Amino acid sequence: MNAYAVKQSDGSKVDCVERLRVLLYQFFPGGGIGRYTHELAKALSTFPEIDLTVVCSGDYEWLAEAEYDVRPILPCLSHTISLVRRCKFLSAQLGAPRRLLSLVKEESADVVHLSNINYIAFPIWNLWIPSGVAVTATAHDVKRAKHIISRSYDDFCLKSFYRRSDALFVHSESQAMELVEWVGYDRDKVEVVPHGIYEYPSSDHDQHTCRRHLKIPCDVPLGLCFGQVRDDKNIDALMRALTNKEVQSHLVIAGSGGSKGHRPVEYYRKLATELGIEHRVHFLTGYVEESQVGRLFAASDWVSLTYKSSFTSQSGVLNVAMHYKRPVVVTPTPTVRQTVEAFRIGVSADGDSAEEIAPALIKMEQCVRQGAQFEFAKYAEAHSWENNASATIRRWQQLKSVTSSSSH
Repeated sequence: MNAYAVKQSDGSKVDCVERLRVLLYQFFPGGGIGRYTHELAKALSTFPEIDLTVVCSGDYEWLAEAEYDVRPILPCLSHTISLVRRCKFLSAQLGAPRRLLSLVKEESADVVHLSNINYIAFPIWNLWIPSGVAVTATAHDVKRAKHIISRSYDDFCLKSFYRRSDALFVHSESQAMELVEWVGYDRDKVEVVPHGIYEYPSSDHDQHTCRRHLKIPCDVPLGLCFGQVRDDKNIDALMRALTNKEVQSHLVIAGSGGSKGHRPVEYYRKLATELGIEHRVHFLTGYVEESQVGRLFAASDWVSLTYKSSFTSQSGVLNVAMHYKRPVVVTPTPTVRQTVEAFRIGVSADGDSAEEIAPALIKMEQCVRQGAQFEFAKYAEAHSWENNASATIRRWQQLKSVTSSSSH
């Protein structure tokens, strides 16, 4: 029997309670959502209430270090040739859900939770979902910025999946309301869960030493734009804001770029020269090794989250910044700004244009000079992976109760 012991409140009796059998589906081998799944799985595996297995591919980035049960049965997507990767991706839209749902039957799973949604093939694999299993997912992005087949077809399939799901998890109330307004989804079926803080190695040097390594002056405010260089990060507007006469900050742009459909890093190098700020914008291109992340954040005074206002996802960079206790500058993106203002962990701009970002940079520089205190500890307490896992399990248990009741 798959059960665990629970003591009664008076400590006099021990009951055996059946565990929830949960399959956590991770389609992609890595990336931001992969890291999120790994951290969530680590937290979930510490709770005796569930019996968890992460269903992934053999090239899952965290396979070797996983402290939870894994089943690497999904098709591998990695390949050195881009055309082959594309073909693997498309064929796996149906192949991966088929393998997952076959395992659901074998394992008599109570819940199947999707970290990635293969929505373009959902009209087909929806027919294979066994009865009696609750289907849930984390909607990191309620809508998709880019389509795979066509905008109308992709939206139709994604909405169809949302409506079929028994519960959805998001990271902010604004995302919950987006589901209600865009899909007509029942708000009572949406669970807002915190995005936990990512752990990274501490810096092995102080700020001045890290600055010297980067060849950046120690007597100027320094901002950091960290992670993949994408158009929705609004880096060009941020750079133009640096030209404001009252803004003194230098900026480090650290991360890989050149993704299909996005401006290359070279575009921003040329822009820095055109704006006459090439001596204040420092580029560290390519993948940043985890051991170097601490030095970058130690060198910096603040972190840029000046996304375009159309950005509706949660920011993984925000949670790296919180780990290193660095305040952030944000634009009015619904999810990120709502979080920042609720916990006073940064400065908000009035808009996403250069003219609107500049005053926020000036205010942040004042905070740095004055040694302003931010509520990092309060944020960390509320946004723990344990809180995320606990809220997730409670929702799954509710679904199990409903399923059990309806079967009798």
